[in-house]
Amino acid sequence: MSQCDQILDWMRTQGSITPAQAYERFGILDMHSRAAELRERGYNVICQIRTRNGKRWGEYFLAREDIFA
Repeated sequence: MSQCDQILDWMRTQGSITPAQAYERFGILDMHSRAAELRERGYNVICQIRTRNGKRWGEYFLAREDIFA
């Protein structure tokens, strides 16, 4: 299973994924690039910027129509 397939499966079952989760679960260092590849495949991957304690990160999730596709 490719990294993109792993991320896609995770987002469908868990809802969202952060770069830290992608690294911890799958060893993925460049979540942004994997999200771009999924977009090229036609999935609507949304990145929402989160901030806490002065730190910022992206949280990636699928648009509703792609969750059950």
